[in-house]
Amino acid sequence: MRHDGNSIKAVSSIVAQCALAGAALVQALALLLAGSLTQYGTFAALQLVQGLMLGVVSALLLSPLLIQLASQNAALLSAYARLQLALSVVFALVQALLCVWLIRDGPALLAGGAIFFHSVRWYARGLAQLNGQLLHAVASDACSAVVLLTGVAVLWWFDAVQLSTLLAVNLAAALLGCVATGSYFWRTLWPVQAKPDWLRLRQGWRGQGRPALSGTLASEAAANAHSYFAALLFGPLAFAPLAAAALLFRPVVVVQQSLQQTERPAMRQALLAQNDGLFQQLQRRFFVFALAALGANVLLAAWLMGLQPEWLWSDSSSIGQWQLAGVLMAVLCFFRVFRSGFTAQLQARDAFAFLARTAWQAAVWVIPLSVLVMMVFGVVWSLMVVVLAECWLLVRLQQHCALLQRQVAHG
Repeated sequence: MRHDGNSIKAVSSIVAQCALAGAALVQALALLLAGSLTQYGTFAALQLVQGLMLGVVSALLLSPLLIQLASQNAALLSAYARLQLALSVVFALVQALLCVWLIRDGPALLAGGAIFFHSVRWYARGLAQLNGQLLHAVASDACSAVVLLTGVAVLWWFDAVQLSTLLAVNLAAALLGCVATGSYFWRTLWPVQAKPDWLRLRQGWRGQGRPALSGTLASEAAANAHSYFAALLFGPLAFAPLAAAALLFRPVVVVQQSLQQTERPAMRQALLAQNDGLFQQLQRRFFVFALAALGANVLLAAWLMGLQPEWLWSDSSSIGQWQLAGVLMAVLCFFRVFRSGFTAQLQARDAFAFLARTAWQAAVWVIPLSVLVMMVFGVVWSLMVVVLAECWLLVRLQQHCALLQRQVAHG
């Protein structure tokens, strides 16, 4: 019964994150329909960098806390919370500067404020998950989704959908999503419960934080370097086809992330309890949920891109590029489903150093090759390089998982 209860909580978390992904999809689609492609490309670039920043929070803070879970105390959590607030301020400055870089008169303050509270919310909900309070995370995701959907609906009704108004809605959704985490938000925003234990934080940094952060940055370089170069070097308009294709597959990406967050602590507990049967069951559940989400997402994308592409894409001269990007994104997501599952397994086994090393090995050749392909064949074709990288990473991670499993089997 306990396992059934955990399964229900895991499904609830996935549903809430899917609702949040759906809300994000709706707001981006609204901007794609009502705004200019330049505004949409800018919004997509800001969202891309936001994803990287939240990944940094997960790696630098939540990954060490996953391993230190059994010995958490007020002093340790105070240190992590203070570091989180410092990171959030840095993130806000970076997003504000990026907004000005992409659009000279862009709403920099709104962009910075939104990422500040998104970062705080992400840490607070992650802390709730690590403490087994999954419903706090579900409430936060659900609250943010409702605010986003309501805000977009109001903006659409009053014909006020534009970059600045959507960023304002994002700010409100992040702030109320923070409040919905309950005490975890206040512990993060006002971390004065105890004198911070910087020694334990440094231990977590050396043990898990540093390799996890290195792996996050390397994975981002291998997976999204082409997107950053497209936006920063070629501008938000050139980046728009890639961003719009990625947008349609955002739901399955969120499902994968949610599965990693919910299954990784469960896998870790199964390993500590030496329950190999439960560990294998969690692995299978991960792949079943992720593949089902991918199948549904592919059907949705095919319907949107195939039947009425002009409804979403206003530039008739580049519809073919957008559709090509959609096909390549579908292939890319297929390989990422399996790679993300093996990543969660290796993180639960504390193999952060291997993940970081492998991701950097991929990034070394992906970055220059993607830039070369982009300059010779066009921005969209750079996705082929990322597909090759995903295939290579999948093989390497699967082999290492099999090796670790054999070592456990032989004692």
